[in-house]
Order: sequence, then structure tokens, then C-alpha cells
Amino acid sequence: MTRQELETRFLIDCDDTEWFGIIYDIYNEDTRYYHTPEHILSMFKNLDTYGGKVNDKMSVKWAIWFHDFVNNPKEGDNEERSVTFFELFALNRLSKKTIEKAKRMILATKTHNSLHIKDIDDLSEEDKYDLFFFLDLDLAVLSSTDAEYSLYSLNIRYEYEPVVKNYLCRRFEFLTDLLTRQKIYFLDIFSQDDAVKNIEKECSTLCQSWKNNTI
Repeated sequence: MTRQELETRFLIDCDDTEWFGIIYDIYNEDTRYYHTPEHILSMFKNLDTYGGKVNDKMSVKWAIWFHDFVNNPKEGDNEERSVTFFELFALNRLSKKTIEKAKRMILATKTHNSLHIKDIDDLSEEDKYDLFFFLDLDLAVLSSTDAEYSLYSLNIRYEYEPVVKNYLCRRFEFLTDLLTRQKIYFLDIFSQDDAVKNIEKECSTLCQSWKNNTI
């Protein structure tokens, strides 16, 4: 069902079934547990629900499709490599404006931190809104229900722990960095309070696991 729904969405904007097959198969690799077709579909559903103020939905859509295209936990250039594949797809297919906006969104997922977004002060308010909306979509799971968040954190562990050295420390650093920010979400669409609660709970679990030598 997920594949069928995603294919329907893809073909509305691009009639290239071969490219859809490539994208779907990449996200459906057996080494992925969270960055899967289900994650992509969830982002699209949230775009449907909360995207009424988005100015350029086409750029957001293509950023969704390609933002986790390359997902190698051992490497630090996944976002740049994802952009390379997006550019290959977009060549002679999308406008230069759409390509540049989507590329900016994909690269911004590297840190989800506005301080690291190149030339952000030069963006129009409309472009900033679309960028921040996309970034919040990508982290919407942080404010999900207890059960959904528990599944998310477990899948992240399955995906990263086997290949990331010092996974526990790296995960804890990522979560605590989010907590030190003035706001986890850029916009007031998803619940800041629920995200903080979930993250603090996972941090507590990680600390307890460390003490018990279970990770």
C-alpha cells in the first residue's frame, strides 16, 4: 500500500516510473529501519495536513523525495551526495529555481540548525517559511505519541548502532543539542513541549542503559 500511494504521488509531478522505482528501492533497502518509504509517506501526509501556507510545494515535494536518498551512517556527506543524485534527476526536468530551493532544503537537514544554513538572511520570508516548514516536517516524529516515538528511537538504533562507533554517545549528543536550542521546531505547527518530553525521556533511557552496560 505504501508503494502504491507513493507512486501515485510521484507520478502526479513526474511521469518517469523508472526514477520512481529507483527512489523507492533506495528507501526500501534492508539496512534502513527509519529512513524508509514510510518516513517519506509520513512527510507527505503532514504536508497535506499542515502545508496550507507553503509557498512553493513543488520544491518541498522534491526535497522530501531526495533528502535521505543517500543514507550511509558511516559517512558525513550524505546530504551532499543526496543533492548530487537530485541534480541528476532534476536536469532538464525542473526549473532552476525549484532545484536551488530543494537543494537548500536537503543540505539543511545536515544539522537542522539555521546557524548553518548558507545565506539564510538573504532569503525572502516566503522561502524561509518553506525551508523551516520542510525541516520541521522531517523532525515531526519528535513530537509524536509515546508509542510512535519509542518505535522511532528503536528503529534509529537498529539503523545506526551496527555501523556507528560510539552510537550511544553520538545519539546522546544529537538529542542534547536539540534540547539546548531555544526552539526545536522553527514553526508552531508541531508541539515543542511534546518533543522535549520525548527527547528527555530517551536521554534518560540512554543514560540508564549506559549505567547498566546494556548498550
